[in-house]
Amino acid sequence: MAASSYQYDLCIVGAGLFGSAAARHASTLHPEWKICIIGPEEPKERSIVHDRDIFGAHYDEGRIARCVDRSPVYTKFSQESIKRFAELEQASGIEFFTEVGNLLVGSRGTDFIKEISSTIERDNIQCDQLSGNAMKKKFPFLNLPEEDIVFFEETNAGYISPRKMIDAQLSIASRNGCDIIRDIVKTVNRIVITTGHVVELVTDRRTTYMARRVLLATGAFTTLRQLLGPNMQPDVRLMPISVAKVEISAEDAGRIRSMPTVIYFGKGNKGWWDDIPSDGRGRSGFYMLPPIRYPDGKYYLKLGNFPEFQGVDDIQTAADLKAWYCLKDETVLSRALGRLIQTLIPGVKMKSFKPDRCVIVETPTLRPYLDMLHSQLGLVTGGNGWAAKSSDEIGRLAVGMIMGGIEDEELTADMFTTRYKMRSQSKL
Repeated sequence: MAASSYQYDLCIVGAGLFGSAAARHASTLHPEWKICIIGPEEPKERSIVHDRDIFGAHYDEGRIARCVDRSPVYTKFSQESIKRFAELEQASGIEFFTEVGNLLVGSRGTDFIKEISSTIERDNIQCDQLSGNAMKKKFPFLNLPEEDIVFFEETNAGYISPRKMIDAQLSIASRNGCDIIRDIVKTVNRIVITTGHVVELVTDRRTTYMARRVLLATGAFTTLRQLLGPNMQPDVRLMPISVAKVEISAEDAGRIRSMPTVIYFGKGNKGWWDDIPSDGRGRSGFYMLPPIRYPDGKYYLKLGNFPEFQGVDDIQTAADLKAWYCLKDETVLSRALGRLIQTLIPGVKMKSFKPDRCVIVETPTLRPYLDMLHSQLGLVTGGNGWAAKSSDEIGRLAVGMIMGGIEDEELTADMFTTRYKMRSQSKL
């Protein structure tokens, strides 16, 4: 192919957690390539009346990071990603990981506890089992059931700032020569030129780019824009998630500064689930992060419950997705989660309440799609709610995939094949 026939060897569409990781790995491994990543900056505000209709769940300061997971695949992804965090921070000069540890707590006999126990044993992960008394002594400010099973992953666990992690990835990619293009891709088409095929990308600003290879890392928007064509719709659920952020004082934040991240599934204490959907057997679950200082200078505790207990219809259209992200009013669930925070950490005064929301891309396999849709177009999507901590490894695998295939003794390409809702068009 003549050099003048295309602009890029690789174009990555989507500048979120997956895309930014892929940009760093591709530009590091292949410095001879001409690479770009196309994606918008975070909007200054979310407004339904603005033209902007692309938003991201990564516009946040807190995502739980841990090696122990219920999914063997995500456990592996997390381990590989987290062990590179220190290297990534040092190379970029941007700190994004806070190692406060993670508590995994649940009622005896639940599948949650069985799966966590199996993961710890199978992967030989350093994780201490605490008695209820030991947990209470170590974290006296937490109101968790003392009769429950408690695992404490003290090292290689805590939380990341997805904003800062993306900044770290992109700063290295840029240093490696990757072009960062702040635009939104509108269409992706394979076209014929005199020397073969290239992929043509047209953006909202009506700029056209050509690339020999394209990697789509477009998250919830993959199926809502003209990126794959009408006959190639990946089978995903777009699950809207309500989150509660409770502002506390700097003094209270200092008092509970040793607080780890928490993941809970079980019956809880009396009154916990009164306003929160449960499984019909009096069990529900949540995740909670310790006080984090946000860009507005305030400290927030954040809590959300598991997607299966959200009780909200899946998102079907781009208009619905924009409306969800731009919704400023609190939901019944977000207010209930705010009250639950006060129950979980008694004595901490709530200064203000701030609802928030994101969207999870769930696949039928509960594994990400890492797949070549044709010989020049790859797809990576489907975080299933576990992606932030695993994104560096997923981005690395996506680059390997687009270069010829996933090379890993424990992973095979068919584990990540895209499933379709309607597929009348075969791969090229």
